[in-house]
Amino acid sequence: MAPAQALQRLGIIALSTGLLAMAQPAPVPTASPSPAPSFSSQQRADLEQFVEEQIEKSGAVRDLVQSEMSDTFGLTLDLLNLLVTVLIAIPVITGLIALVLRRSVITQMAVATKRQLQEETGQEVKTQLEIQVTAELRHQVEAFKQELETLKSDYVLQLQNLQELFLNLQEEKQQIFQELARLTPSPTQQEVVGPDVQRKIQELTRQLEVLKSANPHLFLTAEDYFKEGEAFFFERRYEDALAAYDKALELRPDDAETWINRAIALRNLQRYEEAMASHDRALQLNPDYNRVWYSRGYTLRKCGRYDEAIAAYDELLQRAPDSPDVYKTWDSRGDALREAKRYHEAITAYDVALRLRPDHSKSWYRQACCHAFLGQLELTLQSLQRAIELSPRWQQQAKEDPAFAEIRASDSFAALIQARRPQI
Repeated sequence: MAPAQALQRLGIIALSTGLLAMAQPAPVPTASPSPAPSFSSQQRADLEQFVEEQIEKSGAVRDLVQSEMSDTFGLTLDLLNLLVTVLIAIPVITGLIALVLRRSVITQMAVATKRQLQEETGQEVKTQLEIQVTAELRHQVEAFKQELETLKSDYVLQLQNLQELFLNLQEEKQQIFQELARLTPSPTQQEVVGPDVQRKIQELTRQLEVLKSANPHLFLTAEDYFKEGEAFFFERRYEDALAAYDKALELRPDDAETWINRAIALRNLQRYEEAMASHDRALQLNPDYNRVWYSRGYTLRKCGRYDEAIAAYDELLQRAPDSPDVYKTWDSRGDALREAKRYHEAITAYDVALRLRPDHSKSWYRQACCHAFLGQLELTLQSLQRAIELSPRWQQQAKEDPAFAEIRASDSFAALIQARRPQI
């Protein structure tokens, strides 16, 4: 209901109330009572009726007033209650918000304080640690420097000792190899070495082996291995000689001389195909090296390839007709022809060799063998006598040589073989 309507109803209620008051008799003053008005009966009846109507109306008005007041003031009270509730809730909510904010602020302050304390503590700890670590490191560095100086001194001393030992070993090794180089002939000249030299070479090789065994890391050059191979070859230790030549070739693979010696060692081991391969390698490296052709011819003879051997000797004679050792080439060519049973050609080759070196007893003996195969008794005896005069060892060999089987029953041959030779 609108406020204007409520006011209107209140005005009606007030008017009714005033009329009732007027209808009631006024109190009679005690001091001077006024005369009562006089009403007619009709007036009195109308007045009573009016009053009763008003009284009835006043009850309805009262109810209406109460209803209106209840509606109006109930809404107002609701509003007031709501307002009071809101007013009461605001401080509570504000307090709660303040409490939450306070706790958040406290938490943030605590976190910030903790972080700050941690940073300060961490920085302080870090500083302390840095100081301690720096001091410890400085101490360790000093200790390490001292230890390093000690180790350095020990190392220098050991190095000096090792260097001195190395120099001594190298000097001893060098002396052994120099003596071996002086005494040991090449594999193609070993028949000229006497017993004393042989014993000395054997002693030197034994010393070298002891030295190498005691010092496995002893440094050897290609030349050292080459000389060692020659010494082993001289002692007929062909496998050891081959191993030494192989080591020399590992360090110096393009040395034709080493390849030739390797081929000769293989030839003495009867590994002829490998020996030929080594000769071929030497020829590739130095086709003008006379010793290659000579050694190759000898290996071909051992293989029974006589025609190829003769061709190798012819090649050498063509390349070096005036060589100081050309007599050896003619002698070996004669051997190849004799082994090929070409005795007349062999005798001619021996003649050339003997013109160049008439004191070569082997050429005389081999020529005697060729004459014997041809049945030429007088020529056989002449060549054999000359060989025995130069070297009595041929006398004993002729007694058992099958080349002289056909003439062994001859009195002149028997007299030559049985004759006493003068002691030289």
